[in-house]
Amino acid sequence: MAIALICAAAAVPATAQNWTTISASNITDAAGNKLAAGQICFLGTDQNNVAINFAIGGGGQVLKRPVCATVTNGAIAAGFQVPNPANTSPAGVLYHVYVRDTSSGQIVVDYKLVRFTGTAWDLDNYQPSSTTVPPPPTPASVTGPLNVNGNMSISGTSSLGVTTASSLTASSVNQRRFAPFWCNSLGTFDESCWTNAIATLSSAGGEVDGGPYTYTFNAMLTVAGSGIVLRGNPQPMSTGSIYGSTRITTANGANLSALIKVTGAGDVVKNLTLDGNKTNETCAGTEANLLYSDSARPEIEDVSTQNSCGAGWEIYSSSTSGANANLSGGGNVINTMSLNNAGSACLVKNTADTSLRGDQCENSTVGLELDSAPTTRVIGGDLGGNARQGLYCHGIANFGSFGGIITGVQFGNNGGSGTDDILINGWDEAAAAHNACVGFSIAANEFISSPTRAAASWSAIHLQDSADNAVTGNRIGVASGATSYKYDIQISQSAATEGRDTVSANRLSGWVTQAILPQTNTFLGGNATGDADQPELYSSMVVQTGTPGNVALTAKAAAGQAADVFDVVDANDDQLARVNAAGVIYSHFLDSMSGTACALSGFLRLCDGDTVVGHHAVDVQVLTVNAANQTQVGDSHGVLLAGPTAIGSGSAISSSGVIDQYIGDITTTAAASDPLTVPNLTNSSRCHAQAANAVAASLTGVYIVEAANTVTLYHSATAGGDFHVFCAMQ
Repeated sequence: MAIALICAAAAVPATAQNWTTISASNITDAAGNKLAAGQICFLGTDQNNVAINFAIGGGGQVLKRPVCATVTNGAIAAGFQVPNPANTSPAGVLYHVYVRDTSSGQIVVDYKLVRFTGTAWDLDNYQPSSTTVPPPPTPASVTGPLNVNGNMSISGTSSLGVTTASSLTASSVNQRRFAPFWCNSLGTFDESCWTNAIATLSSAGGEVDGGPYTYTFNAMLTVAGSGIVLRGNPQPMSTGSIYGSTRITTANGANLSALIKVTGAGDVVKNLTLDGNKTNETCAGTEANLLYSDSARPEIEDVSTQNSCGAGWEIYSSSTSGANANLSGGGNVINTMSLNNAGSACLVKNTADTSLRGDQCENSTVGLELDSAPTTRVIGGDLGGNARQGLYCHGIANFGSFGGIITGVQFGNNGGSGTDDILINGWDEAAAAHNACVGFSIAANEFISSPTRAAASWSAIHLQDSADNAVTGNRIGVASGATSYKYDIQISQSAATEGRDTVSANRLSGWVTQAILPQTNTFLGGNATGDADQPELYSSMVVQTGTPGNVALTAKAAAGQAADVFDVVDANDDQLARVNAAGVIYSHFLDSMSGTACALSGFLRLCDGDTVVGHHAVDVQVLTVNAANQTQVGDSHGVLLAGPTAIGSGSAISSSGVIDQYIGDITTTAAASDPLTVPNLTNSSRCHAQAANAVAASLTGVYIVEAANTVTLYHSATAGGDFHVFCAMQ
């Protein structure tokens, strides 16, 4: 018989030991009325009642979500199983067990930190215990978070940051809450879940975990305490419906100023997806999905925010002067995704010393807006696909955006005509003065243009009324199917003052329409188009000034590099000249520089077919060189030499009016005089006639009278005399 029992036990499959069958037949109210219809759910947790992932005995991973079975007339449907805690990894997983009345939606049974082992567990026989933490095993170690209610005494050393015998008060130990357990109505995921959970944290702060759920907010969640972490499930950076993400969305018609507003110090928001639901809102008064307002040292990490009526996320300080200035300064934004927002995807306002690393601010009105945001550091990321600029800096001079760093960022597919990938605007909007955005380092960024803008209507980098910027090592290209830039790098100034900007070692697209009119003090060096075939044909950058005459043309190559290839244009974008890598000037228009000494020697080269053109009402050819190396001066409009002119080694002729030239012929009639029409002749002109046949030579009384446009030959009345007429037109 003993042998038979042993064999029977051995016949139980090993995998069956990894599961516990759950049963109950008497789920009732206090009067003995059985629950007619309901649902029982089990959620695996740690000792803090926080949902966890764990491994099933025999293999397999458990998701952080409840598993449920039907309850009918007080009984659980047969065959309901959960992983056996005795064989899980980590061992001893706890369960949050709750029963919902499906007719009312009310939670009618709610047991936390439930312990059991074995292949079967009967809820009818469960004895709830008030003890939430068992005595630690020997030696005294506890696996997993340890929840302590009240004070904890420590003898000897500790890894809690206390190195001598001491004690910790309950408020000094970080706390964690699982938001779904704190909802006003269990199972209705809204802002109350978070508000209630935050309210239970101590003044030392703590963490609230949203779990793998979608929350619909009808009111804004305000986080006023310090040291609070709001987190969701880690997820790939995406705005799709990947399971496991913690999503918070605005309820239809709620029109919230923000989904989450943080005003405490040192608060962190991470691993959340925020959706402003802008298509179902009136968009009145919305600031941002996530708003840090006067919140010291804000931190946003791995947050995806989308569809806001305002900005995706915003870091804001209410004052730029006095004791309350820059209250949200010193923030860190790491690996966020913000897109499809009606305002800016990412916004820093009235706030200094913010660090952005690997953020994607896309498909909104502006990618990253820096509004009075000095010493902002933008490292890596993607600022593309926006209706206007990828990055826009502006603000006020007394708290301007100075000393910023933009490096390792990709720009592409940004907005409509007339807007730039980067616009650094130094104009002070409040004081109508310059230098609101100055002193930027713009280095090692990638620009790939856009197929959505009109060609030659915008720039990759535009410094407007700014100063003291360094633009270096950027790669500016035009991707397949994209339109060309008007300028790769544009520096424009609406007033006379301009600090020194340095533009060097940039790899330029070559596909631009105009390039350089350098501003005084602008240093250019070592920039190249990257076009090996005809590098001299393409322009690179432009500097403009609004003050006539206040232009100093300077072009210098960086040490060890060839001279720049650039175009010279005026303030109207009229091209003046082009300089190639060999330093040869190809002139498009020559202008006088009266009073300027010629300090450098050089030459102007016209190649086969090149032409110097003048213009009044129409283009007039001044000078050209033909294929036979002949120099041709003027065209059918004529040539006027304004001063004395010498040919060869002869004496200078002061006026063409003294040159005797053939005008035409007169054949006499039987009359005593015959006229000849000569355009531009005056009575001051001097003419004479030369006999051309015997009849003419035999005539007597021959003389000429000059009048306006006419010369008249007087002679004896004999027909048939031929005369050649010559005049000095005077």
